[in-house]
Amino acid sequence: MASKLKHKAQKRQEDLHQRIDSIASVKKRLEQERQDIFDSGCVAPPGCWIARYLAKGRKGHYSYYKLQATETMFTTKTDGKLSKYKHSGKLVANFT
Repeated sequence: MASKLKHKAQKRQEDLHQRIDSIASVKKRLEQERQDIFDSGCVAPPGCWIARYLAKGRKGHYSYYKLQATETMFTTKTDGKLSKYKHSGKLVANFT
């Protein structure tokens, strides 16, 4: 009986180490990707960020994303005027 408990504890410890190694590997990869993005230069105009907002549709709530800026810089599709916002679309998943 004691041998079985010791074996289970050892197995849990091995599983824990595998998960820790996996998380450490993903963390290292993400840090490298982040650094690559910074090294590539400016990825959006200054004063620009991504904003997320929720909207309610007939089948539930959806997350929408848009680029938002401190000054007008995005050309609108309808009349070609400049806007502070550029909508990027609806997130596939809905939240009911």
